[in-house]
Amino acid sequence: MMFLIIATFIVGIEVIAGESNWTRCSPVCKCAHIDKSMAAVCRPAGLLEPDHFALPVAVESLSIENDSLDFIPAGLFSHITSLKQLILKNNSIRSIAKGAFNGLDKLLTLDLSSNGLQIWDVDPDLELNSLKTVKLYGNRNYSPDTSILKLCNLRELQGVSWSMHCKDCTLAKFTEDARNMTRIKNMTDDDMGDAICVMEKDEFLHNDVIKYGKTFEYVKLGFTPQCICEGDEECYNHEIQFPYFEHLYEVPRSLFHIQYGIGSIILVLNIVIVILIIFCPSLRNSTSFILICSMALSDALVGVYTIMIAIHNPFHDTTVTPNELLMNNIKVCPNIGVVFTTAQVTTVFTSFFLTLERYLAIVHCDNPTARLSSKLSLRLSILVWLIAITFAMLPIFGVQGLQYHKWFQCTMPFHKGSYITDTSTVTLAVGVLCVMIYLTSVGLYVRIYVFVQKASSQLGVKREARLAKRISLMVLTNFFFFVTPMILFLIYVYRFVDLMLDAAVTLNSLRAFFVMGSWIPVTLLGLSSLINPFLYAFRHQKFQREATRLGRNISCNIGMSVNSQNSDRKGSTRQSNKTPTWKKHQGSNGRRLKRNGNPNTIELQLFSEPEHHEPQTLDP
Repeated sequence: MMFLIIATFIVGIEVIAGESNWTRCSPVCKCAHIDKSMAAVCRPAGLLEPDHFALPVAVESLSIENDSLDFIPAGLFSHITSLKQLILKNNSIRSIAKGAFNGLDKLLTLDLSSNGLQIWDVDPDLELNSLKTVKLYGNRNYSPDTSILKLCNLRELQGVSWSMHCKDCTLAKFTEDARNMTRIKNMTDDDMGDAICVMEKDEFLHNDVIKYGKTFEYVKLGFTPQCICEGDEECYNHEIQFPYFEHLYEVPRSLFHIQYGIGSIILVLNIVIVILIIFCPSLRNSTSFILICSMALSDALVGVYTIMIAIHNPFHDTTVTPNELLMNNIKVCPNIGVVFTTAQVTTVFTSFFLTLERYLAIVHCDNPTARLSSKLSLRLSILVWLIAITFAMLPIFGVQGLQYHKWFQCTMPFHKGSYITDTSTVTLAVGVLCVMIYLTSVGLYVRIYVFVQKASSQLGVKREARLAKRISLMVLTNFFFFVTPMILFLIYVYRFVDLMLDAAVTLNSLRAFFVMGSWIPVTLLGLSSLINPFLYAFRHQKFQREATRLGRNISCNIGMSVNSQNSDRKGSTRQSNKTPTWKKHQGSNGRRLKRNGNPNTIELQLFSEPEHHEPQTLDP
């Protein structure tokens, strides 16, 4: 206890002795010799009179803290030529005039922390030629001007917060010797503790066309934000990554807006075909039109997919990092993938059945039992839809690790894992099978063509051949618009990393790579479903007749409904213009309208009170 009392007494004596060293050296300042140098502390209370800072020339450190300064005028400290450290923190300095630090040629450290600084203009040729460190902590959304960064000996700006994403970051500038240190491979542990981070402007890809954040301006002037080097992901994303991908995705993102229009038209046209076939007995009992209805349903799903991928395409949100995209954490992608895969598998098999139906009708025209019946066509269509839906649902249940990947437009499940390189041989085999089925269809059409040429004199064969020609156009376009996107998708999926590295030479080539691998396949698939209605259904005379008849029926029903409403309005108008005949009847409780023998007379029978009321008649 006695020891604590003695220690406290000694500390108190030292504090009093320290305070006694400070002597008034100007109206608002006190000076003292500390460590063989003179320091000054000033409290001007916000008033900057010329004589307030008439300090001794030997002062090397000046502190004006916790005051109410809001502006530093030019030449305020010009006569304190020996000043090496100037502390102006915890004031309200918003603006510093050009020439405010004229004459401070020996100043090494300037502390402007916690001021709310907004404007600081410097003439690098006349001011602060020896300044090495500036402290800017607590000055939110302040970015040092280019003139400050051009100070010849400035090496460090601490606590710079130039945006809400990059806070309290140190901008460091290194000499050429320091830069060479980063290239030394065999560094000791002690060297690694003092390792420096240097960014070059070449690290900002395509910086001639992409507008990066403030970081690029700092790097061009030789300053590296150490917060980015130290792993500040938020600052790195908003300063470097997001601007890059915003510019890179601009063209693909704009192109995907076209899918809204294409998808809507596909949906409307094919729904019309499905409804008309279902509600017209002569169409729904036809083998060809049963298969056409199945095809239209598939195309309608393609329309739904086209709209969905326009909304959720991977270029829509540039704030999502590539790592997040490549990790495939998009929840809506499996739903989109199920729609796409179901549509494509059913389209392939339905096209084959349409080809087979025409082949049997033409090549085996003399054998009616060899044709596809309407019941068999319906059963085959249902079976195909069940198979397609089952295969499309496999990734949902995690079978074989299959995954739908947003980076590849949520198309068929080309992946067996969440990483971009985890490709699936199962889906590759399914894709090859679909191509083989289309090639088989093409072979059947070659056989049909040869047969028609030999049997050109038969009228029935010619008629069936015309129908086959229309279906062949649909099948061939489906084949082209399926195989071409699938080839592009397969190349894009299975060679993605290598191709992207090759395409990254220029920004335009990289954009073209993304467009070729994402937007063009989706668009081709949509165009196939867009032209299918015009290749067969809308050109078929039977379909045209039924559509015309249905249109007339709808028009007649609408006309009859309108005429009925008009007649009701006219009848009510005539009745309202006539004065009715009112009659009161005894022994009744209520009212009733009743016509007399006169067609222009209406009796109103009142069934309210009774007996002593006589009927009253009003003639018009």
